[in-house]
Amino acid sequence: MGRGISTLDLQDFQRTGHLAYQPLPGGEQAILEPWRMAVSYLYSVYGKELLNLPSPVIQQVHPSQVELMLQMMDKKINSPLTSSVGRLFDAVYGILGFGSRITFEGQTGIFLESIADTNVKERYEYAIEKGEDGFQVVTKFILKTDSGRFTENCFVECYFRKIPQYSNRLFNRDGSSFTGEIWQ
Repeated sequence: MGRGISTLDLQDFQRTGHLAYQPLPGGEQAILEPWRMAVSYLYSVYGKELLNLPSPVIQQVHPSQVELMLQMMDKKINSPLTSSVGRLFDAVYGILGFGSRITFEGQTGIFLESIADTNVKERYEYAIEKGEDGFQVVTKFILKTDSGRFTENCFVECYFRKIPQYSNRLFNRDGSSFTGEIWQ
């Protein structure tokens, strides 16, 4: 799930990168329950310590539900991997505590954009690493509760400044263009 980033010029195009793969606990059910992706991302950073975090998502969801998601991810049961930007928005929405259920795909991204504060200059941490199938963007969350603007700042910095430099160097291209293949 999720297609990633393509590099293109006048002669060719190729998939050159993507967000780091992340378990999608519960499969498609995670699309309508953004708390699941919040737990997935938090678990990848904090392990079981996520249960002790002061994050709204941990306080809003029953501990048995969180534990079930952790077991599903550990056992790789109904937890396909995704590199979808939409699922990243779902995670941010959940981490910030805006709700545990949505009614349509894309709702979290639309909501985060609507509350974005253009004065905020901070962003989430991320790294760009070489992977088996091009590069991958690894997002490491710092728990912030101010606004979805942190997500936007991360994408502006990463996708419009760092990825073009990294991809041109990695694939020996100069002046390439970039596109996100599935972005809502």
